[in-house]
Amino acid sequence: MAHTSKDLQDLQRLADRGRENRSHARTAPIIRWVGNKITAHVTGSGENVYRTRITLGQKRSYGCDCQDHRKQRGRKGPCKHVILVAREVLTLG
Repeated sequence: MAHTSKDLQDLQRLADRGRENRSHARTAPIIRWVGNKITAHVTGSGENVYRTRITLGQKRSYGCDCQDHRKQRGRKGPCKHVILVAREVLTLG
């Protein structure tokens, strides 16, 4: 879990402050964790449900099918949905 926690904490540090703040307003996602891959369905600010993924370990990556992630491609760090999933997984311990 130590390596996983570091990966998720690093991911959260990539986020800009605005996205981090907005991630707190989201509802808890439905999370599936298999091996080093975490997938989740996160309800957005409207009725949209976004598919979010995080891959841990040496090939660490993240993604979401929300408009923000598609437009920015992670250039500004993870979207608020990815941040929420990382925080929820850390909370689950």
